[in-house]
Amino acid sequence: LAYSYRNKIDLLLQFKRTTDAATLLDEAQELLKGNNISKDESDIFNVQYGILYQIQGDFQKSRNYFQKCIAMAEGSTESDRNKDIAKAYSNMARMLVDSGDFFEAYKYIKKAIEVRQGDDSDADLIICYSTLAAICTDLMNAGHGIYFVQEALDSYKKVIRFREKNLGKHHA
Repeated sequence: LAYSYRNKIDLLLQFKRTTDAATLLDEAQELLKGNNISKDESDIFNVQYGILYQIQGDFQKSRNYFQKCIAMAEGSTESDRNKDIAKAYSNMARMLVDSGDFFEAYKYIKKAIEVRQGDDSDADLIICYSTLAAICTDLMNAGHGIYFVQEALDSYKKVIRFREKNLGKHHA
């Protein structure tokens, strides 16, 4: 049931229908409260609240929810723990970009990459590299010099190689 709510809430958030998403999030939380929801289900709602507040521009509330996701991932003993940690760091980084805190976003995306390091065929890692390149570009555009140029170029190079390998050179 939680996953069905998640899918509908994701759709609402995708189209920035935050009022409807907030109402549905509250309903889902209330409905599932007495049903001992799992860690994964709880984490899904934390991510969605984080995204909701990010879209609404309430970055402090968004940050609090993404911090919960990070804490849950870091405390996990699951076999895919590193993937969850990287995803939590990456979500935080993207929110920080939206808030204009590029240096803090840079730190979080670097943590995400460090946790996922190793497999350049991993789509999640490539998304992190794409995010890193964009953050480096934002830092340069904000007047922080050319320090980040090479890192952005190296990141874009990895993204391009991945896309060529997995999507083909004909793919736009």
